Amino acid sequence: MLGERLKSLRLLNDLTQKEVSINLNLSEVRYGQYESNKRKPDYDVLKDIAKFYNVSTDYLLGNESKINTSETEIKEKEALKKLLIENGYLKENEELTNEEIKNIIEFIKINKKYIKGIK
Repeated sequence: MLGERLKSLRLLNDLTQKEVSINLNLSEVRYGQYESNKRKPDYDVLKDIAKFYNVSTDYLLGNESKINTSETEIKEKEALKKLLIENGYLKENEELTNEEIKNIIEFIKINKKYIKGIK
């Protein structure tokens, strides 16, 4: 369960194992072993991973099925919706699904990389 959750969170955040391991101050091999369930992190590392992904340790361990939405994420989604409304891409009473939000963010990331490549 833990390995699957770690891999899912990493991919959801569009990160490589190397990027995650650097942020957590772990070797890439060690983090890879966590994802493949060949090794279990100790309590402190588990807390660090949960903090990095902004989820609870219970979620990582499979005791909760839903990722907690932080206040920051809620504010970011509201800001995104406001921006889309102001620019005529979304109606005031229209809602966005999590999938649509994810796709918009992915679109922004791709175009940000493209624009940086032009400069």
